[in-house]
Amino acid sequence: MKPICTRCILDTQNTPDLILDPRGVCNVCREEDQTRDGLSVLPNSFGTPQALRSFFDSGRRGQDYDCLVAFSGGKDGAFLLHLLKEKYGLRTLALTYDTGFLSEETWRNIRQFPAAIGVDHLIVRADGLLARDLFGRLLQTTGEICIACEMWLYAFCLKTALEKNIPAIAWGITGKQLVQKYVFQGIVPDGTRALRSFHEHYGRILRQIYRDRTATAEMLMARYFPIPEPTRSLPAAVYPFALEGYHVREVEDIVTQKGWVRPQDTGGISSNCRINILHIDLQKKIYGPEA
Repeated sequence: MKPICTRCILDTQNTPDLILDPRGVCNVCREEDQTRDGLSVLPNSFGTPQALRSFFDSGRRGQDYDCLVAFSGGKDGAFLLHLLKEKYGLRTLALTYDTGFLSEETWRNIRQFPAAIGVDHLIVRADGLLARDLFGRLLQTTGEICIACEMWLYAFCLKTALEKNIPAIAWGITGKQLVQKYVFQGIVPDGTRALRSFHEHYGRILRQIYRDRTATAEMLMARYFPIPEPTRSLPAAVYPFALEGYHVREVEDIVTQKGWVRPQDTGGISSNCRINILHIDLQKKIYGPEA
């Protein structure tokens, strides 16, 4: 019988660099534990909480909602909903993109948590054939399968914010993710600049993986990442964890008190997605153990 991690789906036969400790827990899970125990973002390096309050108090309020939150059912998104509603008093709309890889226990949090704290909630889905093809191509070419979800989620958040005249989109990005995504401000009020940056980034990725079908890449860009008219005001990008500071244990304790339950069917790494651990494994195989 092949050795397998007691907490996730990885085994030593298919993952040669996997190292199990005496408890049978692999090195990928242990690395996640270390991150979970530490302080992920130092407050004040991107701004202060008062900057966020001032931003919304200065008139950046919507007709029905002040802020849209990308919510995938994990602890970070749950805490972000709680933070914006309870501390800042914002009228918040949660948006969930159904990736097809969210676990059953994650769906319980998705359905129950926003309602439990009194936040409106919207669930969206991408075209099934297009989504599967995009996931497959990313899996075969770069191993960056999480980018597919990021692309769809950003596209749906932007579309929804524009349709409902929501002035800001809040993202639950923490620590290393902020640096990886070249985020150096807690608030990016110029939504046009942010959109053009995303447009260029995702455009390069799509044209790379659809080199044999350039028309498909251009169709995806036109449908999901159109550049609006210059006169159109775009929603600001807000990264509250960069302003507030973020401690994983504290975050999980608070959302657990509010009814969020850590899923036991996601492999022990992610708090919402069943294939995140596959992404981590692919990254290490392609880019080395420090990826």
